[in-house]
Amino acid sequence: MTGYFHLAIDSRDRFIGGWCLERGSLLDGLEAIAQHLHRLVPMTWIREEPAPPFPPWAVGYFRAFGTG
Repeated sequence: MTGYFHLAIDSRDRFIGGWCLERGSLLDGLEAIAQHLHRLVPMTWIREEPAPPFPPWAVGYFRAFGTG
């Protein structure tokens, strides 16, 4: 499954935007997404304060690669 995903900063703690599947979409590639925002499935991301802790499997994964 492939598609397009677009988020814009609405505030310090909120992104708004949407997504659509590539197949069957009326978009002509990523460059056209800004002209067709009304066709995206809407979504809002809100920051959680305080941020929840990373799950143990994620901590172990990043430590294994020296990035955590």
